[in-house]
Amino acid sequence: MSQQERKRRERAFKIASAVGKIEGVPISNEVRKLYLKWVDGELTEQQLINELNRLRRQGDKCFC
Repeated sequence: MSQQERKRRERAFKIASAVGKIEGVPISNEVRKLYLKWVDGELTEQQLINELNRLRRQGDKCFC
């Protein structure tokens, strides 16, 4: 992954985290770990979505 792509992903994560805090729904630690794996290129966007959906189905009260 290019440095530019990593920065784009990192910025997207920071924005999502800030929006969650503003809305009073902070990102859970498990979701944070998933996003950081995505930022680092360990997960594709589709894998991230699949994992977030899995957490949602399990009833995780997260911002995702």
